[in-house]
Amino acid sequence: MVGTSGGELPVLSNTYTNHQICIVGFYAREDLGGGIPRYTISTLRNIRRLHPDIRLVFVEFGNNPNNVTMRWLKRVSYTLKVASIKAEVYHAVTGALALPLLLARKRPIVVTIHDLFPLYPDLYKASKVELELMRKVLHASDMLIATAEYWKRDLVKYFKISEDKVVVIPVGVDHEKFKPIKVYKDTNKKVVLYVGALTWEKGLDLLLQAFKYVVKKVPNAYLYVGGKGPLDQYFRGLAIRLGIARHVRFLGFIPEDKLPYYYSSADVFCYPSRTAFGLMLLEAMACGIPVVAVDRFQVREYVGDAGILVSPNDIVELAKALVKVLTNNNLREELSMKAFKRARRFDWRTTAKLTLDAYVKLKPMLMLY
Repeated sequence: MVGTSGGELPVLSNTYTNHQICIVGFYAREDLGGGIPRYTISTLRNIRRLHPDIRLVFVEFGNNPNNVTMRWLKRVSYTLKVASIKAEVYHAVTGALALPLLLARKRPIVVTIHDLFPLYPDLYKASKVELELMRKVLHASDMLIATAEYWKRDLVKYFKISEDKVVVIPVGVDHEKFKPIKVYKDTNKKVVLYVGALTWEKGLDLLLQAFKYVVKKVPNAYLYVGGKGPLDQYFRGLAIRLGIARHVRFLGFIPEDKLPYYYSSADVFCYPSRTAFGLMLLEAMACGIPVVAVDRFQVREYVGDAGILVSPNDIVELAKALVKVLTNNNLREELSMKAFKRARRFDWRTTAKLTLDAYVKLKPMLMLY
């Protein structure tokens, strides 16, 4: 069972042992769709499947309040909550969530690093206080899990973290859920699919601008947009201003159990994010769908040569890549096979196994295997 916000701390096991792990994370429910919550729930589930005897206590942090004062008050309240928990290992799924553990003087602490955007001022304008706080959290933690070699290099280079302190554990994909399925396809349409938050960071504006050129070359091309976010109305208006509204369909939020159908219905999946890698890329690849993505941060580590990677903010290059895939059947088939094969390298069971190995490295007495 995964606890709900504000509820009592759940124990994800039927057997009590001395090998207790405390994991602090955000909402861990599939219907919310966010990458870090899905990382949390997938890791929790697969740790339990691998080692059902271990007792996992999950502290659900919930949403971060927009008000800075309320945010800090919430962290204080969670410090009091985790202070009462005795565990062999404490794991925060983000750096910010490590603060309550550090304030409660818990040890040893594992922190997952999904990104380091405060180092990139074009994406995030971090204050000196934020950067210093980040530095202290990183150095005070006992082990860091980086989801890509890219972020490990940044940790070592910019924060002077010892390489031995950082273990790289890629995220995964549920291959039982995300796999090629037979669906009806309208042969009169060429479908480009986007799934993600409707925010500036995810680059949907770039895709919409590129799609204006795509429909000139491929008149039967259609863009399906799955997701929700604060810029929903802005992007709908942008499609109208670009003169492509009849070629764009906004699907709203797509529940996780419906995603395989939409992936398999598409001719190409596009992820134009200005920020980092998204789980949707792996999911689309696992469904055997060709992918076009922006080549930034860790995307290349996951996609490799199984998709077409384009330069950041290059609308023309993005448009050309989409046209190339939509108009070349042989290329689509080749990329489809490559994507499916590449995605097999990543699965949540492996993520969970490597995470358990990290715990044992810190606490050999856990003896999980």
